[in-house]
Amino acid sequence: MWLLRNKKEGKITPRIQDPGEAASRAAPAAAGIEESVAVGGRPGDQAGSFIWPEFEAAEAVDSGAWQVLILGADHAGLSLALALVRQGIAVTVIDHRRSFCPSSRCSTWGAHSLELLARLGLGDAALREAVPCRTSQILLRGAGDAEALLAVESELDDRHGRCIAPHCVHLQQYRLERLLYEALIPGGSSLSSVDAGAGRVAAKPDWADLIRIRWRSVVDDVVVSPQGVTVKISTGGAIGPYELTAPYVVICSLAAKNVVRDLTATPPLLASTTRTVLSVDLEMDRDAARLLAERRLFLASGQGGGRNVPAGEAAASANGVDWLAVSQRAHPEGQVRLDAVLPSGVDLSRATRAGGAEELAQSVLGPEHSVKALSCVAQQFRVGPMAAASKQGRLFLCGEALAVLSPFGGAAGNLAVEDALNLAWKLALVVLQGAPPALLETYQAERQAAHEAASERQLRAEQALAPSTAAHRETQKAALGLLQSGKVIGALLLGGGESSRGSSLQGSPLLGAEEDAAGAAFGGQAPRPGEAFVDCTVEDLELE
Repeated sequence: MWLLRNKKEGKITPRIQDPGEAASRAAPAAAGIEESVAVGGRPGDQAGSFIWPEFEAAEAVDSGAWQVLILGADHAGLSLALALVRQGIAVTVIDHRRSFCPSSRCSTWGAHSLELLARLGLGDAALREAVPCRTSQILLRGAGDAEALLAVESELDDRHGRCIAPHCVHLQQYRLERLLYEALIPGGSSLSSVDAGAGRVAAKPDWADLIRIRWRSVVDDVVVSPQGVTVKISTGGAIGPYELTAPYVVICSLAAKNVVRDLTATPPLLASTTRTVLSVDLEMDRDAARLLAERRLFLASGQGGGRNVPAGEAAASANGVDWLAVSQRAHPEGQVRLDAVLPSGVDLSRATRAGGAEELAQSVLGPEHSVKALSCVAQQFRVGPMAAASKQGRLFLCGEALAVLSPFGGAAGNLAVEDALNLAWKLALVVLQGAPPALLETYQAERQAAHEAASERQLRAEQALAPSTAAHRETQKAALGLLQSGKVIGALLLGGGESSRGSSLQGSPLLGAEEDAAGAAFGGQAPRPGEAFVDCTVEDLELE
């Protein structure tokens, strides 16, 4: 069932899916996602002032000599495209969708991502639209509790060691996609308001002839050879199936990744485990939304009331929908995002119904808040092998095509932008400056290490925040006790404070025989090349 906004009445109207439409919009099966049930915005729907545009399919095959093909017009694909065309590289972007992301999806952007967006000329625009995160709270709520108990509250450092402030912001993925799209093709989204406030007509950019975005184009096959990559595409329109060939192809979407054969996989970093996360976009009164902290984490403190909670697993219940932990983020225009970690075996059909999503929201935020569900996505994530980031030096994976992360931790979107900018400067040097193609091989080593480190941090954080064993529950209790006494090490036990640490490259082919030189020069006290360096010790630090 989709949740549609009736713009005349301002209400959420349930509509039963057409079977063909359900098949076209269902998330593809992929490593890392076992099941996905999606409800969200479609072309013409509205969330606040944002209206999803509808893009038409291309009417002809463009015979231009494209240097890079990008499969997927999400935030990763559009970031990569913008970075490349600004360097003078001709790019075609291909996407099976007909509009932007239907839900907020990746919506937490850290300081490093803001710095990278600033390099693309979008730092100020993103900060204008986004909600800065300056206050964070951890609350405890048990089944039947009238109110949540505030356990920890902290003011977040505005700069956090970076040149961009604040240290993170909240902005829906579809809004960021619109910013990136309008930077590539000014005025290309007829419903965009990026320049409307100033009453200006956007000027044609210098790279206008270097970019094409082909919507409603389904990738049927990808053939890689030492000479280049051929992508076979169908549109269902007048032009029929066709092919595009380029020296390099970057896959950013799971749908396109699934048609590529013989993608090797790396061994799983941790033991296989499955988590179910329900993500809900809500609309509430703006004045009420302003009273909420920008970021709140609700932890279940009692036994759930549903039948799906395993023995001994702590949970709270929202009229039959049990949850273990819920992350709440404030979005622009009075909207709120909830990510709930659900117990194993939960009834996803109930959780993704409009009434179930709103009941869950009220059980977390409080029954005094009136909320309307705008979108709802329930996904089961599995930690497992990660696909290799490149193939034959011609095809590369980026963002969610490289690795799928749970939305609970908010790391996936940041990793995707980092992937895009990391690959963009290397492609630019190889394509335009004649750098050796071996430079592109460093993308595999660097980004795979970053994704594996993020996956490990997130899994361990979720085990502490949403414990399913007695040992993990004891870890959570100890961490909360340390935080309440002002000890920062409690945040580390809950997975906080590690996201700014670099991923280790020890043992990487990027390091050579000189890797011991630095340690020897400093009496063995310096970190080895590739080793993640700890910012500072935490024993004597206290929360202010």
